[in-house]
Amino acid sequence: VHTDGAAILQKKLDHLVKKCTKLQREIDYLNKMNSASSLPIEDSRKLSRAVDKLQEYLDKKNKEKYDVGVLLSRQLRREIDRGENGQFWVGTK
Repeated sequence: VHTDGAAILQKKLDHLVKKCTKLQREIDYLNKMNSASSLPIEDSRKLSRAVDKLQEYLDKKNKEKYDVGVLLSRQLRREIDRGENGQFWVGTK
């Protein structure tokens, strides 16, 4: 059982993981489309700029995902240290 803080962080982390995965798929698709198609030069440039902007946004979201993951890890460690999260200590052997 997580405290509210850990549950909120976990929910945010899950959301960021999905968002980053979706962005990466979109970037991959656009890159493939740009390299495989015979777009006019101007359209190809516009598509490349759009991919660059998406990549910057993805980088920002990946950093945010990392930061939230670190915060969640610290929160869970504090809970374990206070004895609030005993299920982590239950083994199967």
